[in-house]
Amino acid sequence: MLDKNRHTSLPEQSQYKYSLQSVGEPNLYREIYPYDEVPKIAALYPEITIDKWYAAPCSMLRACVMLLSYIGYQDRADRLERALDICTFEEKRLVITGRAGGATCREFGDYVMETLKNLE
Repeated sequence: MLDKNRHTSLPEQSQYKYSLQSVGEPNLYREIYPYDEVPKIAALYPEITIDKWYAAPCSMLRACVMLLSYIGYQDRADRLERALDICTFEEKRLVITGRAGGATCREFGDYVMETLKNLE
């Protein structure tokens, strides 16, 4: 069952309702899965809300580059990768900050498409 974390607003698995003593033979797999090395709590991240229109699409576009390369469209993958490099590292005309002051996904996508057309 999933619960919402009160610190991060992310879904996470709810805690188990039984103790280690209720498990039969708890030391059976201790040498394979030592309980001491497993972290007992998750790190507490500050609550940061990112609006869906301001999320960065760069990772998804980089994954598209890898997919295009994998399925045999290396020339298109190279063009998209070059356009992303220009948009994110060289020109930086639009910057996605995840906040209302930065560019939206649509604006950044249009910027990448414009750069792709200029590369032709």
